[in-house]
Amino acid sequence: MNTDDISELFDSVDQINRFINALPVSPTGTYLLAANNLSDVANTNTSLNNLLPSQATHAGEFLTTDGTNASWSPIAADGITSLNGLGAAVQTFSKVDDTNMTLTITSVVANHQFALAWAGTLADGRIASAATWNAKQDAISLTTVGTSGAATFIANVLNIPQYQAAGTYVTSLTVTSANGFAGSFTAGATPALTISTSITGILIGNGTAVSAATNTDITGKLLTGYVSGAGVISAADSILGAIQKLNGNIGALTTGVSSVNSLTGAVPLTGTANRITISAANVFDISAAYDALWQPIDASLTTIAGLTESRGAIMVCNSTPAWSILSLGNAGKILRSDGSDLKYSSSTFADTFAANNLLYASAANTVTGLATANSGLLVTDGSGVPSIATAIPNGVTSTTQSAGDNSTKVATTAYADRAAYYEQVLVITGGSDVTTTSNVASNITGLAATVATSSKYFFTGTIHVGCNNTGGVKIAITLPASATMYIWTTGKTSGSTGYTSEPLTTSGSLNTVAYIVANSSAGYIDVRGTVTTAGTAGTVQFQFASGTNTQTSTAYLEGTGIICKKVS
Repeated sequence: MNTDDISELFDSVDQINRFINALPVSPTGTYLLAANNLSDVANTNTSLNNLLPSQATHAGEFLTTDGTNASWSPIAADGITSLNGLGAAVQTFSKVDDTNMTLTITSVVANHQFALAWAGTLADGRIASAATWNAKQDAISLTTVGTSGAATFIANVLNIPQYQAAGTYVTSLTVTSANGFAGSFTAGATPALTISTSITGILIGNGTAVSAATNTDITGKLLTGYVSGAGVISAADSILGAIQKLNGNIGALTTGVSSVNSLTGAVPLTGTANRITISAANVFDISAAYDALWQPIDASLTTIAGLTESRGAIMVCNSTPAWSILSLGNAGKILRSDGSDLKYSSSTFADTFAANNLLYASAANTVTGLATANSGLLVTDGSGVPSIATAIPNGVTSTTQSAGDNSTKVATTAYADRAAYYEQVLVITGGSDVTTTSNVASNITGLAATVATSSKYFFTGTIHVGCNNTGGVKIAITLPASATMYIWTTGKTSGSTGYTSEPLTTSGSLNTVAYIVANSSAGYIDVRGTVTTAGTAGTVQFQFASGTNTQTSTAYLEGTGIICKKVS
């Protein structure tokens, strides 16, 4: 090494030293390399390691950056660091075929070839919207404009011209009117010939022309094939067939009459004026013996001739006697007899009446229909105006009738009172006992009385009850709205001497002390008291419940009955 080489070496070391001195301080607070101090070169790796990312587990990797930070990255042998997110050193391709698509993979050296093939029929499920695809055919409209040129498909419109084969075609036609016929010709893609006629009726031809048939043409036709027949003529018969039946029917009628007045053949009728007789010589005469009967009629003919007719008038015989005219009565008047003559009524009647109407005079000489009603009575008000009602009005009197008389006579006052204050007998219905296992009140079937508004009812009776344990039985009564009650309940509790009594005053509330608090079916509850209704009609319903929930209480069919009597 000469002097120049040594000088260049020191110049290089000095440049490196200046570069390293520009580096930041070490963690100990000193420069990584001291200026102009070659002895510090040995510590360069240590200082560099302090700057680089950790090299542990990154042997053989290279330093890279993401633009912000440095990091180590492995160097792949073939230059590919990852494939589809996978970093395995050895990776392979695989394929999955289905009914429509098949894939073939061929790899040669560094070339990988993918071949895609099609098979089978495309299923609807492989199209995003099979309905939209299938609708494409309906979305295409067809036109046939023109006679030449290529077919076109523009904006879903398929146009196919109406092509004509080579040759000669009729393009025009002259129509000449004759024999009452006229016509016209329309050229174009679809030529048309229209023929019309002004001739009406039946047409007839003579071999060269057509014209309307005359009556003579029709009536002069021969009845070819005519044979006399018989039978009922119908709309289905032809003219010839009808004539055949008529002829046969007339012939049968003539041959079917065996005699006239004991004579056969053509029987002549002769007669003499004013005589009615039948002789062996086939004489039908008006006999002179009866001539007097016709004389009043003959004498009245001159009277009738002198009458003046008018619309709606009728001819009557008056007291003279002579024929006279009775003029038409006013609207609504009816023709009636007064015992001597016919005359129109003074009363006016309605033109129509509904079914079941009763006729009555709604005013003087005015007859009107009174509509009826189901299960109603014909009654009158204080002014005597009739109507149909379902109740007998106050003040109706009748013959004497006892309370036990069930005849059809109208009741007397005493019997009407008896009917007004009727009794209802309440018993358990349904044919079996009624049970409950709840301590909440429920209805006793059949023990229900119907009550009217503003009335008072007296109740008395016995309910036969029992319990399968010691909880006992309680009762309650429900009332219509605003009704009040005071019903005493008395009954057996247990043993032969245990009794209790308690009034019921609140609708739907059970009594406080239970009855028959023992396993027994020999209990009873007597009820006695009144119920007073206000402005609401309805039902008084007897109820019961178990004194202890889940225990079985029974209201027995036998031995149970309550009488309800209206007292005011």
